[in-house]
Amino acid sequence: MKLKGFWYDGVLILFSLIAALAFTGYTAMKGDSALALAELIAIAAVGCFAVVRILMSRKKYRRMMKRASEKMDYSDTKVLSSFPFPAAVCDEDGFVKWCNDTFVSEISDGEITQSFNIGSIVALNSHFPDIYAKVDDKYFTAYTLDFHKDGNKYTVYCFIDITDLKQTEFKYNTTRPYVIVIETDNIDDSRSDFRDSEKSEIKGRMETMIADWCDRYDSVSKRISDDRLMIVTEKKNVDRMREDKFSILSDIRKFEYKEKNAGITISVGVSFGDTIKTAEKNAKKALDMALGRGGDQVAFRKEDGSYEFMGGVSRSAEKYSKTRARMRANKLAGEIRESSNVIICGHRFSDYDSLGASVGVAGIALSCDVPAYIVINKDESLAGMLISRLQKNGFENVLIDKSSAEKLVNRKTLFVMVDTNTPSFCECPEIFEKCERYAIIDHHRLSPSFKEEDAHLFHNPVASSACEIVTEYITYVVDDFKVSSIIAESLLSGIMLDTKNFISHTGVRTFQAAAYLKERGADVVSVNRLFANSMKITKVKSSVICAAKVFDQYAIASVPPENESSRLIAAKAADELLAASEVEASFVIYRDKNNTCISARSLGEVNVQLIMESMGGGGHQTMAACQLGEISFEQAEEMIVEKINLLCDKGEE
Repeated sequence: MKLKGFWYDGVLILFSLIAALAFTGYTAMKGDSALALAELIAIAAVGCFAVVRILMSRKKYRRMMKRASEKMDYSDTKVLSSFPFPAAVCDEDGFVKWCNDTFVSEISDGEITQSFNIGSIVALNSHFPDIYAKVDDKYFTAYTLDFHKDGNKYTVYCFIDITDLKQTEFKYNTTRPYVIVIETDNIDDSRSDFRDSEKSEIKGRMETMIADWCDRYDSVSKRISDDRLMIVTEKKNVDRMREDKFSILSDIRKFEYKEKNAGITISVGVSFGDTIKTAEKNAKKALDMALGRGGDQVAFRKEDGSYEFMGGVSRSAEKYSKTRARMRANKLAGEIRESSNVIICGHRFSDYDSLGASVGVAGIALSCDVPAYIVINKDESLAGMLISRLQKNGFENVLIDKSSAEKLVNRKTLFVMVDTNTPSFCECPEIFEKCERYAIIDHHRLSPSFKEEDAHLFHNPVASSACEIVTEYITYVVDDFKVSSIIAESLLSGIMLDTKNFISHTGVRTFQAAAYLKERGADVVSVNRLFANSMKITKVKSSVICAAKVFDQYAIASVPPENESSRLIAAKAADELLAASEVEASFVIYRDKNNTCISARSLGEVNVQLIMESMGGGGHQTMAACQLGEISFEQAEEMIVEKINLLCDKGEE
């Protein structure tokens, strides 16, 4: 076997000697004979040392290969040497004891040493035939055969070049079909002073921007409706788009018309598929998920049906037609009429929005002459004042506990979950699992794990609250005289809670809903009394606010663990911290049993839902929360700062 590496070293040394001699000759020509003689002596010494070193090394490695060959039969060695593909014999630890010339030239880069281990190119202890090796730009499949000699175990490795197959596989994976569906969120509502001709011009410019963006990624776009475009592309192009963080989102967000920001955003659904038709179907589902989370973001649908998101930094676009609301209201009423009874449940630690929406749905059910029950844990509810008022106004038999609700479940029971879209967060997930028929009414962004085909979803992320959604449904399916003042006040309390008394996250429909409830007998003064605090809670809340830390535009505070009303204090303190002019978002840490929790609020410029979602929680753009388990307040504060900095670095503040 030729050890080519030694010949390469010899050539290198020879050229080095020639260069050194040339330099010595140049020195002698300059007249410095003494220096030239010294250089010549040094060159001769180094040259002799190098020659001796090479000869010794060659002798040493030939002895090594001879010993390895002696451990195999002559016929075996001869056969392996004649193989047209790389072959090597290794000991139990993977060190090469013998190899053919092809292995030296193609696998070991021209030379082999005693310390060369086969594990540097293949994974040891793998089983045939799933052993692969990658050398430079070449791929090999390694087939193995074990044998024993003189009590020692040896393995023969034979390498088959599969570079062409790997390149074909790589090309197949990078050219898998992807479909991207883009929808403009709010082009009709962005600026009320735009004329129809100007809106048409804006649409044309936006389509040009998207087409130019597609051209950069070798993709094809086609308008499929007035506000939707479909892009057909390949996986390698989608990977490049993701590396660029789908810059089209920010480009559209910054789009100006007549030197003014047009206030337009887009939502994007991305999915692959074995066929273009499958990819298109899944991309539309991904787009629905992006719209369900408020728009201005990209939703990537994965193979397992879950989602990954990018963007979502703008306020939700108010794009929810009254026609769609009326259709959904009638659908919900139809589901209720087909039921034997209705069990309504909000999220754990129910608040005024959760309980108010539940009361509204109960009102719809009662107007359809279907028995309705609201499952609530009175001891843990944050809406204790409303519970007391409901019990005094004929709802004492409607408000039931979990054990009573379990006895009412049958095949025709309709389970309605309000103010959350995550079953594990609701008051009674066990009953949710038992019921065959259910509906979800919510305004929070859909969680990434939500499966859109699993439930009848009545979802509007633009709505200020679940109570606003239910109020709008009531206007379409319940006669005005059947809406009592207690139902109207319950719904109004939820709207006032989530809008912070109509300050945050309000739209035209929010005030329309409030006006409707006022006409049905809701008393604003009476509703305000529901939010009154005891003096003890007021003092603790004030101390929490005074001790808050403010950095940049974020405020972080904590509620002393010994307080029994920590959850309520945290929520109210988070709301009031936003009254400070330099605070855009607030985070209040508190202890709930064995959990460290965070209540987060914002005025809309900062998306606290993204921050809480990255910490395992969720919520809405202006109101979110999470549970962190048994960690200290200091660790929780460090996590908040870390997530804020991470999102700021991504441009998602």
